[in-house]
Amino acid sequence: MKLVVDAEVIFASLIARGFTLQLIKVLSDLDIELLSPEYVFEEINKRKDKILKFSGLNDVQLHFVISIIFENIKTVKIEEYVEYMEEAKNLAPHERDIPYFALALAKNCAIWSNEKAFKNNKK
Repeated sequence: MKLVVDAEVIFASLIARGFTLQLIKVLSDLDIELLSPEYVFEEINKRKDKILKFSGLNDVQLHFVISIIFENIKTVKIEEYVEYMEEAKNLAPHERDIPYFALALAKNCAIWSNEKAFKNNKK
């Protein structure tokens, strides 16, 4: 089974480092392939200051936690889902979410997200 992991889930695991971080590990251990577009690193960098502030981590600690998370989440290059970007534009609630929807379409799987707008999308 495959599951696309949205940036909001990753942010939650970085900030609280509790249940969500443990769930990422458990799902990975259950051979559920967790995927995220490489674009997720742009989103992490854009929000790095907020993540540092709310997590209480310093730069080194944040880098360490990110490395742990991405031992369990495979990042996917845009070339693997680019042909689904146009369709994803019609499904994604926000422009920043298009890569996640395109990846989910390409891999024919669901998206794990904390965003309520995602839950309204039946596809």
